Amino acid sequence: MSTNREAIAFCLCGPVASGKTSISREVVKRVPGLRLSISTTTRLPRDSETDGVQYFFVKPEEFERRVAAGMFIEHATVSGYHYGTEKVNRELATKAGEDLLLDIDYQGAAELNRLYRGSVVTIAVVPPSFAELRNRLTGRGDKDPTYIESRLQLAKRELAILLDPDFSDFLVVNDQFETSIDEVVTIVRSERLRLSRSDHGVLATKLIESDS
Repeated sequence: MSTNREAIAFCLCGPVASGKTSISREVVKRVPGLRLSISTTTRLPRDSETDGVQYFFVKPEEFERRVAAGMFIEHATVSGYHYGTEKVNRELATKAGEDLLLDIDYQGAAELNRLYRGSVVTIAVVPPSFAELRNRLTGRGDKDPTYIESRLQLAKRELAILLDPDFSDFLVVNDQFETSIDEVVTIVRSERLRLSRSDHGVLATKLIESDS
């Protein structure tokens, strides 16, 4: 994708098990010029996860070193683990003339908006019901009832923020996976066509001033 504008940061935000991670990985396959931001975390990898693919997994002391070195755009602590977006993600996207897709929590999206207001699009990804969210958590192998309840209480607080129109730009109810992917793809394509984000304003000036 060739562009003279800043990279757009598309932030997919939602509670755990909302499906935002699975959606983000499919969307980048279908939209040219869209780069997936890989977060850094102190959480241990699950059996299905690979370092450098789903996350960069680091020890807490290494995470703290990178924070002190100013390597993060944003970082937050969720359920006792540190998560963050390193600056290199945005730098690589900008250098390549691409946009960035982030699977991120609401705290991270808020910080990105503070730093790059006008270049951030926040997309709330939510389950169709709270009962479905509970089923998804259980289906992930999270069997500890105490853990599940704590995540559900956290999800309630997250949803109260994400469903505020002053916070999120778009809402995707992840009931049908393929439909949700299509909706996010449509959002990305639509936002790229905004005059304020693209080179269309330059083109319009040339057309208006043309003698032909």
